[in-house]
Amino acid sequence: MLLIGHNPGFEETALALSGSAETGLMAKLHDKFPTGALARIDLPIARWRDLSLKAGHLALFLRPVDLDVTLPAD
Repeated sequence: MLLIGHNPGFEETALALSGSAETGLMAKLHDKFPTGALARIDLPIARWRDLSLKAGHLALFLRPVDLDVTLPAD
């Protein structure tokens, strides 16, 4: 499922659902969830009613500043 939204709701939701994370990602998430960021939280559940706080694993947190974008010259 893909959810699209904005803050403060998305940052709070990502923090509430992420009980573990890949190295360094939780610190970035706690720092700021900027405009255009993407968080992938893996949830080990089969049904939504099985969802609980901190049940997920923050597998990816990508901010625009993390992208290596080189624009071509005119």
